[in-house]
Amino acid sequence: VKPHGIKAEEIFPFVYEEEYVSDSNKLRDCLEVLVKENYITGENGIYKPIRKKEADTWQRIRNEIKITESMVLNELRDRISKSVIPAVKEGNRFLLKGKINGFDKDLVLILNNQESNGEYPGVFTTVPLLSHTEKLLAKVSEEGNDKDKVFIIPKADSTDELFKLTEFYLKMDESLERMSDFGIDNELKSQIEIKKDTEISKKISILMEAAFKNATIHYLGNDDKDFGKEIVERVKEKSTEILKKRFSQFFGLPLRETVNSFIKDEILKPSKLKAQYLKDLELIDVHGAVNIHNRAYSQFLGEFSSNGYEKSGSDVIDTFSKGKFGWELDIIKIMTALALKNGDIRIQRETDIYHLP
Repeated sequence: VKPHGIKAEEIFPFVYEEEYVSDSNKLRDCLEVLVKENYITGENGIYKPIRKKEADTWQRIRNEIKITESMVLNELRDRISKSVIPAVKEGNRFLLKGKINGFDKDLVLILNNQESNGEYPGVFTTVPLLSHTEKLLAKVSEEGNDKDKVFIIPKADSTDELFKLTEFYLKMDESLERMSDFGIDNELKSQIEIKKDTEISKKISILMEAAFKNATIHYLGNDDKDFGKEIVERVKEKSTEILKKRFSQFFGLPLRETVNSFIKDEILKPSKLKAQYLKDLELIDVHGAVNIHNRAYSQFLGEFSSNGYEKSGSDVIDTFSKGKFGWELDIIKIMTALALKNGDIRIQRETDIYHLP
């Protein structure tokens, strides 16, 4: 490759002696090496030489800017939580949404091999670098039978390509913040931005997507290797599975109406209950009465003392919103209203007792 009118030795570290390259693939490979090493630019199939001043600046960017391993790991983790397995950051946590019976429930995405605090089920994964996937596999061996933990093991990059690309990406990013230090003019700034945000960032994304496309998901001793599905879809399926295990006594369906008006108009007011929502949950019988044989209703009453009504409202919510139940507040309210309607409980505030006449 000899640009017309410019001596090759002024631009390239070697001179290609052959008159031409008959193999077009070999030629493209040579060109890509030169692009990668920042001796030429390549955009839309057009290759242009880089000025010596620019080449020197690229060399300084590579040699003088220091990027630590933790910076590379943080960048890769950030990409996982933003695009590979999208999660919502809340404080220091990344939360995922799972579904159970149509309800959204939170799970926590853990990216740095830390422990979950038990408040939410944990989805554990890591960056697709060999040393990190090996650590996560060791964790699977120890904790793989925990029903509140699912492990996503991406296919590891056994080479240094992903690490080096990310390191170079961060070096370019920092150089743009220190333009005056490196004598970067607007033309070179544009080159750096294009290389960083299109070429290098795209390569990182492709490697990350491939690693998680071929990820193995471990849950309760079973390995999911359904590589035909996208990782987001597989995570959603596993999220539902883990939520069903965690909330083994979950009950309810989403209510389309406002719960307070529903309770007033469909439970407390009518003499016979007929709301389709209550029928769908089998909370009323064919006669329009409360179905006292419904499993969830029986469980609800079973949490109250048999020798008196000694449970505060906050206790009721705490009992049924956590643990094996995980009920939504709307369902807890509806159950309370049905029990009041049926005379199975009474509500007392200070010295006043409330019940239906």
